[in-house]
Amino acid sequence: MKRALKVMIFVSVFLLMGTAGHTAEDEAFDTDKMISDLNDKIELSKEQWEKLKPVLGEKSDELKKSINEYVDKGYIQMEEMSEKLKGVSEDTEKKLEAFLNSEEMQKLKNYLHELDEDAIKEAKNRMVAELSEILALTEEQVSKLKPVLEDSMSQMSEMIEDLADRGSSGWEEFKKQYKTLTDDLKKKLEDTLDKQQMERFEEYKQEKQDKIEMAFASV
Repeated sequence: MKRALKVMIFVSVFLLMGTAGHTAEDEAFDTDKMISDLNDKIELSKEQWEKLKPVLGEKSDELKKSINEYVDKGYIQMEEMSEKLKGVSEDTEKKLEAFLNSEEMQKLKNYLHELDEDAIKEAKNRMVAELSEILALTEEQVSKLKPVLEDSMSQMSEMIEDLADRGSSGWEEFKKQYKTLTDDLKKKLEDTLDKQQMERFEEYKQEKQDKIEMAFASV
């Protein structure tokens, strides 16, 4: 139960930061881009780079796969995604430790950690982009609503953690808290969103509640 529900953060309901196309976003995690970034941090021989490239390619593939996987789900399980990417990074480090000295390895570890954090942010941003498109938000609306939505997201994260800890006995209480939270958010959005946007938000909000219930029931 905890594995499926622990820290599900429904960023796509409560956090708006910007939009971008999937193709451009994937380029940030391409093998060639990773090699270029690392080249600015570590001076390696041609032979070392030849050893690194296929291993970094595996890391690149896993980053893209994980991002798309969580975006398709419609929510991010932060703890699960973080641990998964950390495991892949550790595997990458083991494959390369024979070719790098201690200083180079430390720089590589730091870079892989940054990549993992960027991948989690990227997954959030993609879901945010989808919500922005659904609500047809303007840049001005995104800028104005961001603090409100970030606060609601934090509250939602705490609620889902509690639901994961309590199990089935906490479902009815969660629904009450969810209604209170979204009703409060609705009041804060009404002055900024137009009627059509509010209608879209109501539909989207219900879809997300249904997804929580489906995830809860399937575990």
